[in-house]
Amino acid sequence: MIAFFIDVIIYLVIQFLTVSLLLPLWASEDISFREFLSFLGILFLIGLLYFWIFVPTMESSKYQGTIGKIIMKIKVTDIDGRRLSIGRAVLRAICKQISGLPLMAGYFVALFNANGQALHDMIVSTIVTIKVDERDSYYERLNQ
Repeated sequence: MIAFFIDVIIYLVIQFLTVSLLLPLWASEDISFREFLSFLGILFLIGLLYFWIFVPTMESSKYQGTIGKIIMKIKVTDIDGRRLSIGRAVLRAICKQISGLPLMAGYFVALFNANGQALHDMIVSTIVTIKVDERDSYYERLNQ
């Protein structure tokens, strides 16, 4: 959950910077309702790009997670521990919207699931695991 909050903070900083850059363009004069809607559209588009393109791209990359997940040393894999395809990562991002309704209930499913999977992870057959340094794994295999 901390990784999620880190990612949301990053997103909010991006939105704040966007508002800070674009608002002065309209603040000096009265803006029409159409211009206001276009401003909101830009903010909405940034949200789509972040949550439906950037996040899935990061989760299907070699890092297997967003910046928050990298900081928290966790990663997203399929059930067999493999890296996600971009398609599965996008589907996971879409299913997160379902998990968020109502009142983030789909996220709380993880508390009662043996694998710690949230609803979106169960739908897409993914799991969030602790990232283990490959050198540690190699060392553990040698000592078994």
